[in-house]
Amino acid sequence: MSRTFSSASSTALRPLIRPLALALALLLAGGGVLAQEPAGREPTVAELLRRIEALEGRGEATPVTEVAVEQERTDAPTFPTVRITGFFHADAAFYSQDTASKAILGDIDDPTGFRRARLAATGRVAENVSYIVEFDAALQQATFVDVWAQIDDTPVGKVRVGRYRQPFGMDELTSVRVLPFLERNQAFVMTPFRQTGVQVFDTAYDERMTWAISGYRFGTDPFGNVLSDSGGYGVATRITGVVQESEDGPLVHLGFDYSRNDPANGTVRFAGPSELFGGAANATPPSVPLFLDTGAIPADGVDLFNVEAAIGLGRAVVQAEARAAVVDQPSGSQEFRSGYVQARWMLTGEEIPYDRGSATFGRVVPAEPLQDGGWGAFEIAARISRSDFDDTASGRALTATTLGLNWYLNARTKVQFQWTHDELGDRLLGDGTSDAFAVRFHLDF
Repeated sequence: MSRTFSSASSTALRPLIRPLALALALLLAGGGVLAQEPAGREPTVAELLRRIEALEGRGEATPVTEVAVEQERTDAPTFPTVRITGFFHADAAFYSQDTASKAILGDIDDPTGFRRARLAATGRVAENVSYIVEFDAALQQATFVDVWAQIDDTPVGKVRVGRYRQPFGMDELTSVRVLPFLERNQAFVMTPFRQTGVQVFDTAYDERMTWAISGYRFGTDPFGNVLSDSGGYGVATRITGVVQESEDGPLVHLGFDYSRNDPANGTVRFAGPSELFGGAANATPPSVPLFLDTGAIPADGVDLFNVEAAIGLGRAVVQAEARAAVVDQPSGSQEFRSGYVQARWMLTGEEIPYDRGSATFGRVVPAEPLQDGGWGAFEIAARISRSDFDDTASGRALTATTLGLNWYLNARTKVQFQWTHDELGDRLLGDGTSDAFAVRFHLDF
């Protein structure tokens, strides 16, 4: 059987011929070039390269050193790079209320829906410049989530520009992909969260410390926009430290956050449901009514203070935050308080890792995923949170107790079961209680 090689094939094989020929020449010269080496002494790389050049012949081929450089150039990364990532949360919830709760909130329907459905493109345009463009399609119209560019290794640290989570709050900066509960704690209503601005941040002391400062426009819409010629600016700072750690002992995290905001429209509002949405947030009509709502408060400015503390014990974590908001008004100031304490424990023994870059706890990886006979990993979690908004028009205070069971099928798929008991006090309508049972299916990629 005859074989025919095209010119294209020979061109493709040509780069392989010289290395193979050189290797064969070295083997054949074993009794000559290499045998000239005195016994007991190995030739250096430089000497080998010179000998290979001698075997090649003068000026008849590209030097081996140039071949190596060309190969290194071929292996160098090319930019831009793009990676597609995303996740979704499919929720179902069932509510039970007493008479007083129905009088305060109305009869809450049992919601089922997608809390989040996000798709993002992320990558790099240079070795030290990364980006992400992320959208959430769970709302009536797809909206911006994280849309930013980041420059690493600048003289002042890492610099991020765009729409991003502000450096305020340990729970807020924990990715929703790895939360042990379906939602963040109640104090979330008092945070600047995602705004459009510029942030400088970094780690220090072998990543035992993190620091960040961000300046932004305050009161952005779901697309990161603010329209105002009076006010509408804010600043947020966060500093954390691992104050104690040892190989066999606990990791102790402490942090402090501060934010100052000048509302664009001259008013501020703290509002949100309890610790369960049951479907898309900001839906019309809402999936779950607002348990807490200060209404629009005239404000010249708002100061936010937050203290963080956490203990990591390998398979267990205890975490707490206390937060206060001081609203400057023409007639004086008004204060609001909120906080929580939570604990989680891996029943199957996996570690809950601490992410030193974000100073938060990260993703659980099951030791035996749900495959090949494994059952995945199981975790229990509990949280108590309290918000005091008595000094408002609605005059409400909320205490929520939440218990959760998380089943990690693998590192990126989990089923979460949650029960939340709410005790809501209303200055005019009295005290009401409600219970919510919810389940979530989570998948990210």
